[in-house]
Amino acid sequence: MKIEQVDAYLFEDGRTLEQYFIERTSGADVICYIGSDGRYFDLIVDGDTLY
Repeated sequence: MKIEQVDAYLFEDGRTLEQYFIERTSGADVICYIGSDGRYFDLIVDGDTLY
């Protein structure tokens, strides 16, 4: 995947870097973001999107 595609995926809908964070749990580390309404979401990335 090209970096331009990654940027487009991560920052679509006007999201900014400051909205992202990593949630560490006992089972995994999860990339999360804060939506425009203030709600927290897990960033869902499937294998087809990345490769």
